[in-house]
Amino acid sequence: MNNFILATRDDPAATPPIADDPFLRQVEARNPGFRYHIRAGDRSFGNAPPAYFTRFGYATLEQVHLRMRDPGMCSQGERIVRNGGAEDFATFRMCDTLSYYEYRGLRHPVPLLERRPQEIRLKWLWAFSGNFLLAAGGVFLIFALTFTLHMLSIRRVARLARSIDPQRLDTSLPEKGW
Repeated sequence: MNNFILATRDDPAATPPIADDPFLRQVEARNPGFRYHIRAGDRSFGNAPPAYFTRFGYATLEQVHLRMRDPGMCSQGERIVRNGGAEDFATFRMCDTLSYYEYRGLRHPVPLLERRPQEIRLKWLWAFSGNFLLAAGGVFLIFALTFTLHMLSIRRVARLARSIDPQRLDTSLPEKGW
């Protein structure tokens, strides 16, 4: 649902309807009483009206944010509600625009494809240190280039030094420019 909100905010015309999402269809097939509501900015989607938006105070929080002079401040909250053997969930995030979704009646979760530990480690590593790795790679590339140029210069000087006759040190050096 969060991916749908992001896609809707980025390009609403190109975002397919949430009801066509195959994963959401699997969830609905396993949970006949499953209901959801999504708000992305001022647009609403879902198969039911919101049950928790007002109850948890998110409507009031939205109004406070809309009246604020500094839209750079963000609010975020989420709640899990156990409801007669089912699980309900609501999440609210408001920075510059509102992102809210809730679902109700989740009794039987859909099993996800099991990921290999290597994939999880790689995703975790890149997510938390991607910028650092790019910067370190750039520094290493500069180091390797500088090191290679210096090695070529040192070889040129060594070749020049080998060409000097130690018995005739009074001769001029056989210099050539670049």
